[in-house]
Amino acid sequence: MHRKSWLWRTISISSLLLTAILLFGFGYAVKTVQFQTGGGLGLDDGPREADADANQDGVYTITVFGDSLSKGTGDETGKGYAGIVKDELENVEEHVHFYNYGIEGYETAELLSDLQKKQGIMEAVKSADLILMTMGANDLFSMDEDADPDLYEQKKKPALRNMKQIFEQLHALNARAEVVYVGLYNPFLSVDEDKRISASVQDWNHHIFELTQTYEGYVVVPTYDLFLKEQQRFLSSDHYHPNHEGYSRIAKRIVQAVK
Repeated sequence: MHRKSWLWRTISISSLLLTAILLFGFGYAVKTVQFQTGGGLGLDDGPREADADANQDGVYTITVFGDSLSKGTGDETGKGYAGIVKDELENVEEHVHFYNYGIEGYETAELLSDLQKKQGIMEAVKSADLILMTMGANDLFSMDEDADPDLYEQKKKPALRNMKQIFEQLHALNARAEVVYVGLYNPFLSVDEDKRISASVQDWNHHIFELTQTYEGYVVVPTYDLFLKEQQRFLSSDHYHPNHEGYSRIAKRIVQAVK
């Protein structure tokens, strides 16, 4: 009799522990779905099934593409310009959905390929009310090459061809979205004594501006002047990416353009 009582007590305790584990797992899964912001999503991931109402009234969807600047590299808070823009627009829009596909080292050919071939990326574009983008710096300049301006002209042509097709693909997938291209700045001012790198950056921004004039709702937000003076104050410790204050300055201009 004592042995049976011990056995039933053991089974009861085990059942309670198993139930607790299952409840904890369910709660964690719910929390993950509820608080997912899109940062770090795989490139083949589109809006989650829970976000199927992204095109409905009252829902404002921000989709972010680009390189390390879109990812927010250098921002000690992890937000970057895209996260700061999201926070600002949450004060205006009732419901904001946010997907950030920023990847360090991302180049124009990679983005173009993803926009043409990956269903998740295409769905993210289709659902967007606002598309934010940084793109081109990795095609044109490399910290390993000290941003050699002699290579700029030969790198510029294929990168611009890709950008033209990127804008065409974005418009074909979603003609109603606002598209903000964040212009390049020159982080190499300390070694750019003859200003050739600065001239290359300005030339690139001008060409992108010309490409965007084809489409209504496309805008190039300038950032060159934001880092022209007191550059070290607004750059992170790598002297290349913005810090939080630098990203905040970029985000302020984007919000002004969108509003």
